[in-house]
Amino acid sequence: MPLVAQLELTPDAAERYVHMRVGGTEITDQLHTAAVDREVSRVSRHAAVRAQLLPVQRALAGRGRIIMAGRDIGSIVLPQADPKIYLEVPVTERARRRAAERGELDDSAALSLIEDDLRRRDGIDSTRATAPLRVPPGATIVNTEGNTLDQTIAAAAVSARHCGLSPADSE
Repeated sequence: MPLVAQLELTPDAAERYVHMRVGGTEITDQLHTAAVDREVSRVSRHAAVRAQLLPVQRALAGRGRIIMAGRDIGSIVLPQADPKIYLEVPVTERARRRAAERGELDDSAALSLIEDDLRRRDGIDSTRATAPLRVPPGATIVNTEGNTLDQTIAAAAVSARHCGLSPADSE
């Protein structure tokens, strides 16, 4: 059985699909580990992998009222999505945020390794033949450097309102 068929996204109490299981095993806590971060671009560059994931992603979006994040959501997965928001964040800021998630913010060697891994991943993802990392046509670019999560959400909500969504739709 293909691995994609074993993936299961499950909602939390607020109905956000933030939990992932593979073959019934909860793996959510493993999704942003250094080991996964180092391999994700190597795996995601394969057209066969992306072709397996595409209908799953589109079906999830078809349920309505969803915010999806990913390097090809607005350009490949949901090119007709409205709004499309491209979050622009310098690699140093992304590395700092990832280190904070992992509890490694005070470890300069870990922070440097995370930054190197992100630069490598950006290079691979921007130059891959299948679904390269690009700003999607029609996307609003929101620079989130130095923003808190709440500030980024507020900026995205402003973008959504500019696309004609009501405040309730963009929350």
